[in-house]
Amino acid sequence: MEGIVMQGVRSNHRLLGFGLAVLVAAGVCQPAEAASVGPVISAARQGNVGAETYLGSLYLEGQGVPQNAATAAYWYGQAARQGDAVAQTDLGLLYQAGRGVPRNDVLAAYWYRQAAHQGNANAQNNLGQLYELGHGVPQDYAKAIYWYRLSGEQGNAAARQNLMALYAYMAKLKQK
Repeated sequence: MEGIVMQGVRSNHRLLGFGLAVLVAAGVCQPAEAASVGPVISAARQGNVGAETYLGSLYLEGQGVPQNAATAAYWYGQAARQGDAVAQTDLGLLYQAGRGVPRNDVLAAYWYRQAAHQGNANAQNNLGQLYELGHGVPQDYAKAIYWYRLSGEQGNAAARQNLMALYAYMAKLKQK
């Protein structure tokens, strides 16, 4: 299996890394069984975007490496700067939560926006929430609705719920 994993990492096949994470999370296999972390680290150090994102997730969850949110943020940042939408979204989450990096909603919004423009439904929903609440961006219900709709159209149930709740809130405001 290691040969298949590293072949996928070397060819920047993001779905393979995600699939492996799912297998590990489901308890089907242990991280060490899924892939040796050493080659992933080596590929990440060489600038492989898929390896950087995958290594970030390994550090965030402590799978095969010591759990370390700051190191996860580093690797997500490396991949995010290369345009990886998953890494951009995950880095946004870390900034929004202040996990491994100082809490910074402006940077969270920046990274969500980068991923949202690439069509990442989770980033679109998260960016919508920031616009709705005015965290890191000026409060703007029209922009919140825009991002919730885009995310919801991709099947994101949370975005659909957020959109319905925002519409209900806005209807109550008009009644006052």
